[in-house]
Amino acid sequence: MPLPKVYIPLDTSNPEYQAEMKRIEAERKKREGVDDGNDSSEALEPKTPATIDIETLLSKEQTLLLRGGPGMGKTTLVRHIAYSLVFEETDTTFYGFLPVIVFLKDFWPVFEEEYKKKNKGLSFMSLLPLYMDESACNLDIKTIRNYLSQDRAIFLIDGLDEVPEHLRKPIVESIARFRSGNRQNRFLITGRPHGIDETVMRLLGDYLHDILPLNEEKIETFIVSWFKEICNHAGGEAKQKADGLIADIRSNEKVEQFIENPLLLTAICILYQDNKKLPDQRADLYGRVVDNLLCKRFTDSSERDKPKLIEDYLMQLAFSMQTDNLKNIEASSAKDILKEFYKEKEGESLVKYNRRIDETFEKIEPQCGLLKRLGSGDVEFFHLTFQEFMAAKYMVDNGIDFKEYLPDPWWQETVLLYAGIKSMNSKKDGNNLVRDIFAFDGDNPDHHHRVWLLGATALKDMLPLKREQEAIELSREKLKAVIEESEEVRSRFKAGKLLGVFGDHRFEKREMVEVPEGPFIRGS
Repeated sequence: MPLPKVYIPLDTSNPEYQAEMKRIEAERKKREGVDDGNDSSEALEPKTPATIDIETLLSKEQTLLLRGGPGMGKTTLVRHIAYSLVFEETDTTFYGFLPVIVFLKDFWPVFEEEYKKKNKGLSFMSLLPLYMDESACNLDIKTIRNYLSQDRAIFLIDGLDEVPEHLRKPIVESIARFRSGNRQNRFLITGRPHGIDETVMRLLGDYLHDILPLNEEKIETFIVSWFKEICNHAGGEAKQKADGLIADIRSNEKVEQFIENPLLLTAICILYQDNKKLPDQRADLYGRVVDNLLCKRFTDSSERDKPKLIEDYLMQLAFSMQTDNLKNIEASSAKDILKEFYKEKEGESLVKYNRRIDETFEKIEPQCGLLKRLGSGDVEFFHLTFQEFMAAKYMVDNGIDFKEYLPDPWWQETVLLYAGIKSMNSKKDGNNLVRDIFAFDGDNPDHHHRVWLLGATALKDMLPLKREQEAIELSREKLKAVIEESEEVRSRFKAGKLLGVFGDHRFEKREMVEVPEGPFIRGS
């Protein structure tokens, strides 16, 4: 699929808006000290938009350090800017600039080799020809120097997080020195949070900007463009599919965590294209997205079982984190779990084995689309629900009884997803599980209402055709008990909403008053 056809601009916070807000706040404080009785608050409203397209900002500022999580579009942005300049499809002020892309994942091995020889004082510019040769780039160093001398080069340096920690400091220092000596040219430097460390912040922190999540307008623009390309510009078919997915998203709160990130939004588009609708069951939705990501990103003819191996690893990692009540885990601990799937080879030294584990993890973590590295270097799942889903899948696959986790609110979502997976596999298993939840008799009576709500929610998450009448009647009974017995307003409110799903028969029609349609005044 051609990138220019589906590319959507990425936004960041607008520094001009932030400066204007500071001026407004200062003016407000000044006026508070001189109360003249006039209400002039309207004059203090900001006139500058709060967000700005990153390409527009780059046309105004010489240097940007761009921070974004996995799948937020950093590398895509770099490629898009280069493409737009080469094919003269940009109307920004850096029209006519020479784009020089440097992928740090390919640059650091070149740097390391020279670093071992000279040990210090390496020049970024002196290494560029070696990098260009290694990456088979057609740009020659003479052309780059000519544009640099005219202040017409834009360096797109991507992937600070992909530089090993022991090399990040010298590489960032060489980039910072080069930028300082060529500051009238443009520099866009990108990285995930854990790659923008103390050294990066010390040298380039003044230029830091974060990629913002996609807003509703951008999400819908992307969906329309994506289906237009998929349908080979067949307008009617593309519009029908795009409108269908947008309607599904608006009516499906389960999808929210997938759509603000370009990577996961693409996965949702693919899922809809394959199935003509989004799955109604939450566990099914997560399962299909995970399968889509892993199969497409780890397909290898020499290792056909690789997607399953990676999935098994992620499942065990998630269950381990859930068991330890962790939302994030040290990278070293995540690698220790990986060793259970990649065993030491015969004759392999411990040093080589650990290096192989490091290299394997450094491929899995950024590529799988489910994990992200924090600024601290710790690892977490892209969204907590991914962790809960993978932990639930681990429990199902390994025959782990869910009952011991019922009293603990931390396990609530995992239990619900566990129930969803069970019901997808078997209607009988799903309904029996709901009955088991309702039958749970913990030591603490305060747990009863929470557990009953959990059981009713598990039944609601199942497809209507999968719900047995006995389980529905039991849910009604328990939900009525929550409404009548609970002192917690939120619990009663949630019970009332759930009761509506299963048909609330407490009210007879003769007790209702018909209100005619039309405008009305609510309140005073």
